[in-house]
Parts: sequence; structure tokens; C-alpha cells
Amino acid sequence: VSRAPGPGRSRRTRMLEGLLASKTKARSIPAQIAILTRRAYLKGVRDRDFWYRMLFIPLLQFAFYAILFVWTRSSGGGMAAYDGWTPEDDEYITVLHLISAKRSFLYQTLTAAVITETAVLAECYTEQRAFRREHAAGGYSAAAYHLQWAFRLMAQALWKAVLFGSVVYWAPYQFAPTAEAFFYFIAVFALLSSTGSAFSLLMISFIPDPEGAGTAHNAIVSVLLQFSGFYLPACLMPPVVNIPYVISFGKFAFEGLLQNEFGDQPYGSRWSYYGYQSMDPVLSKWTNLLALGLYPFVFHALAFVFTFLHTRPRSFWTRFDSEAKRAERVARARLEPPPGSSAPPTQQL
Repeated sequence: VSRAPGPGRSRRTRMLEGLLASKTKARSIPAQIAILTRRAYLKGVRDRDFWYRMLFIPLLQFAFYAILFVWTRSSGGGMAAYDGWTPEDDEYITVLHLISAKRSFLYQTLTAAVITETAVLAECYTEQRAFRREHAAGGYSAAAYHLQWAFRLMAQALWKAVLFGSVVYWAPYQFAPTAEAFFYFIAVFALLSSTGSAFSLLMISFIPDPEGAGTAHNAIVSVLLQFSGFYLPACLMPPVVNIPYVISFGKFAFEGLLQNEFGDQPYGSRWSYYGYQSMDPVLSKWTNLLALGLYPFVFHALAFVFTFLHTRPRSFWTRFDSEAKRAERVARARLEPPPGSSAPPTQQL
């Protein structure tokens, strides 16, 4: 491309050439974050598919769960009494069914809060391709790129928790309807949504291919959610099998939600039947909330590390090669036999 003389070039062209020559970023990290965030939100407002997958589909999903469990508010918890039952039998069975239904509701909700964030994979992949071109040209740094993702996804998790959590929380039977229990549920919902979106970002940063990242994401998330304590308490599993249970974010979310729902009931009350449905909790609900809050930060940090490594030039990786590997690579480039080999040199044509 021919260049015009210095005075004839535009200010933007001269600035871009100076930027590429100096290999520095044109703006500070906060300015880069602001530009990337503004661009992403403008693109989302103009893209109909964005609102369709981020708002409409999840809203239908959580409305479905609300309708599915609203029957527990009917007389007798929706259970029909059998002939020969005494009032004590009827109350006992009703309470057990209500607890079982509420546990199912909490597990389905926390699972949906994580799985719905799979849509972030497509958005991340689209922006990742543009970012790598701009990063190679010196436009944006990897730190700014991931910080704006963290701010956006955490803000998105907050409004999703308030909207979707308010829709679904009040549908089933409430054992202890207090403001503290409701806001704790919203906090867990927000952290789960943030964890799911951060894990999607981590997968697409680690595997920069939407098909491969989606497959790995679903495989790992399904295992971690299965080891949350809903299907089988940890106390009934061998120690080796308990490894996914210990590292599962679903474990901290589900254990905290159960204690938030049933843990404050006085011993000896009819709600203390929760003990028979217990997942053998070992942490308080606030400790579980704190542990769950660490996952988004860990996933975002790992995503930044993988993006940083993927955007390193070839000279960065050659520093980790041994002298023998470097000598072999140089010989191969010169069409020479490898060092220590007795083969005759390859003649250049």
C-alpha cells in the first residue's frame, strides 16, 4: 500500500502507524474497557438474537419451572389422602412430599441458572475473533478485554437474578417466607449465573472453537451439577468418588439453599423432617455463599491466562524450548541433517 507524504496523511493514519511502530496501546486500560463495553452493548441492542437468547428464552424456562411447582401451594400440598390414613399420617406424608418437591425446585433452578449461560459461548467466540485482530494491531490489551467481560457478565448476572429469581421464587410452597431467605436466594442465583457465564468464557478462551468449547463445557458442567448432593449425599459415596463433589460449585449452592430453606426451623417442629432429606451439610449457609462467590473470579482469571498465552508471539514460546530443540528446528529450516545425525545434508534445488 502506497503511503502519502507526511503532511498529506490524516491524523488517524499517522496515529495508527505510530501505534504499530511503538507496539503500545493507544489508550489506558480504563479507556479500553469503556470502549469495548460500549461497543458490546451497542451491538447487543441492535442484535435481535441477543435479546432473544438472553431474555426471552430464559424467561420462558423459569416461568415453566414456576408453573411446574405451583401445585405445591394447593390444599394438602397437592397430595391426595389414601383410605385408612390418620391425620398424623396425612401430615407426615404431606410434609415429606413438600420437602422433596422444594429440593427438586431448588436443584432445577440452580441448574437452569448455570445452563442458560451457555449462550455466552457464541457471543464470546464472535468477539474473540475481532479482539485477536485488534490485539495483534496493538489496539486492545488482553487485560482490558477480560476486565470488560468480567464487568459485563457480573452486571448481567445481577439483573438476571433479580428478574428471573423474582419470577420463580414465590411459585412453590414457602416454608419460611422471610426477606432474608428471598434475598439469599437472589444472591445465590446471581453467583450461579456469574459462575456459568465465567465458565463459558473460560472454555472458549481455552478452546477457541465453538463446537469443541461447547462439548467440553457441557461435559464438565453436567458432572459438577450431578455431584451437587441432590441425587446422592456425599456421606454415601466413597472418598475417591467425592472429588467432583468437593470442587463442585453446585455443592455450595445447593447446600446453602437447603440451609436457607430449612436450616432455621426449630428441632422438633414438623419441618425438622428435613433431617431425613439432608445432604449432610458441613458448612453454614453464609460460608457456602462465600465459597460460591470465589468461582467467578477464579474462572475469569484462568480465562485471562489462556487468552494471554494464545496471543503470545512465537518468540515467547521458543524461550521454553531446550537448546537441542532449537538446534533441531534451525537445522530443519536450513534443510540440514539434525544435530548428531549421520545422514547426508539435503541438497537444495
